[in-house]
Amino acid sequence: MTDRSKRVRIRRDMSDGESSPDEIAVDEPAVSTDTPRRGAAPTLSQRAATTLSSKPDRSRKLLIPALYVLAALIAAVAFFGMGKFMYTMGKDMSTMTAAVTQMGKDVTSMATDMRTMTSRMNVMADSMVQGQSGMSKDFARVREGVEYMAVQINNMAGDMNGMSTDMHALNVNIDTMNRSMATMNSSMAIMTGNMGRMGHDINKFTRPESIILPFLR
Repeated sequence: MTDRSKRVRIRRDMSDGESSPDEIAVDEPAVSTDTPRRGAAPTLSQRAATTLSSKPDRSRKLLIPALYVLAALIAAVAFFGMGKFMYTMGKDMSTMTAAVTQMGKDVTSMATDMRTMTSRMNVMADSMVQGQSGMSKDFARVREGVEYMAVQINNMAGDMNGMSTDMHALNVNIDTMNRSMATMNSSMAIMTGNMGRMGHDINKFTRPESIILPFLR
């Protein structure tokens, strides 16, 4: 392939009367030797070029729809993944909302329980104060009773000491009485002997012959 150009020289008049040649390059379109003339039959090289150029055109025509289908598949998979992600996220958000609602209910119930426990603690504190006052009075009465019991035990100890003294005196008196009874028994024995002899003597007076004749029975 060769390029041809024509150069046209235009003389321009200058203000001082001189002229300088300016060159303007005008490029003409390249003329290919392979371009057939009008009415001429195509050459072998032109036919081969036409055949080779038609094959890439067909492959391009098949490749562009395949690219569109692939892009559509990728977009569909992306939209499906995004939709599934959004559905899962919405479900998780719903579950989290339900959990937060339940947590709010639990916190409300816990606050109610805390208020109830506070009121019961106040009642228990009042009961403890009343119980302490009642216990103080009871302990005072117990102390008084213990003091009275101590006095009574002391008196009982004195009484037991007096009873021991009395029991000793009773023992002495019983010993004296025993000796007196023994003396009385010996006196009664002597008196019984005397009364026996006196009865014998009286019996003799009732039988005078026994006195006169003692050997006669």
